[in-house]
Amino acid sequence: MAEKTVGYAAKEAKGRLEKFEFELDSLEPEYVEVEVTHCGVCHSDISLVDGDWGSMCAYPKVPGHEVVGKVTQVGSAIRESEFKPGMRVGVGWWKQACGDCTFCKDGDEQLCQNGRTTCAGQENGGMASKWRGHKTGVFPIPDGLDSETVGPLMCGGVTVYSPLIKFSAPSDAVGVLGVGGLGHMAVKFARARGSRVVALSHSEKKRDEVLAMGAHDFVNTENKEEMKRFENQLGLLIVTVNVPLDWNGFLKLLRHKGTLCFVGAVQEEAKIAIFGELLFKQLNIVGSCAGGRKATEEMLSFAALHGIGAKVEVFETDKVSVSRKLATSPRKRCQCGPNLCLTSILLLLHARANMDAFCFTGQINDAFDKVRNGDMHYRGVIKF
Repeated sequence: MAEKTVGYAAKEAKGRLEKFEFELDSLEPEYVEVEVTHCGVCHSDISLVDGDWGSMCAYPKVPGHEVVGKVTQVGSAIRESEFKPGMRVGVGWWKQACGDCTFCKDGDEQLCQNGRTTCAGQENGGMASKWRGHKTGVFPIPDGLDSETVGPLMCGGVTVYSPLIKFSAPSDAVGVLGVGGLGHMAVKFARARGSRVVALSHSEKKRDEVLAMGAHDFVNTENKEEMKRFENQLGLLIVTVNVPLDWNGFLKLLRHKGTLCFVGAVQEEAKIAIFGELLFKQLNIVGSCAGGRKATEEMLSFAALHGIGAKVEVFETDKVSVSRKLATSPRKRCQCGPNLCLTSILLLLHARANMDAFCFTGQINDAFDKVRNGDMHYRGVIKF
């Protein structure tokens, strides 16, 4: 009989997350079972829940691919030197890779055409009590990294770390366009690596905080003079935003043979002038998605060495959302004086009937709403 666990799923596109029982994968010989303690909320989770990515969205959808937890069981072929019960581990965007395709042999297991993602398509992700997957997608977490702040490194962290290693040297000046959930981690990694870090944002209010976080310079992208001052300076510009911009203006910031790297999921086509900066400076325009096994292991070790973690806001499954409590409070919706009117009684009954539904998910929907609305300062993490 298949084993089951309880997660949090959207039953339809843009649906609220609700408690949902589902079957775990069989514990195959090379599989690892994890009791989830924390799971980051990535913008990709929002896209999968809201139906933004076509066939990658299927319902019911249990999201979550920045998983942290402890090993509870291992398959029969797992050696104790690899994984054992009690070990703290993390899981990112992908849960299994074939090891034989061109992508895998090149160290890009996250792009494996024969593999499985952690929560896209028909897969149920890590916002659940337990998760199971192949050992290729499971990573021991080094001591010294906090469980609350390491989850976002499993996807967002390696997403920005990987292009730093591939497309720049420590001696390069590195630009980070967008200093939110992805970008602030890029700033930390690039600074620790020894690069001059230039953070770029249209939000002037982020200047002091980003400089304190480690950026050497801050450029307000709405300020033409500041943009001009950094023309021909950057060896690498990592684009973490997911909205279309005038990319030609940012090409001016790159030095000869510099690289513009997109890691944010911009769905619109990019309009870039061929005759101009691209040709006459021999620039590179690339994309990068998550990271393979070697890159993820290196990233975790580097983060532990330099004390790097994501800046997070923690949401808990065992705490009732304050907004939900207010929404179901009859006193907030009907002021009838000391005598309880019929409307109040009906509202009270309605509130009691619905409070369990609100309590089911704790603060998970609050976290998702904050990301949707652009109110999440950096990263959200669900604590189970």
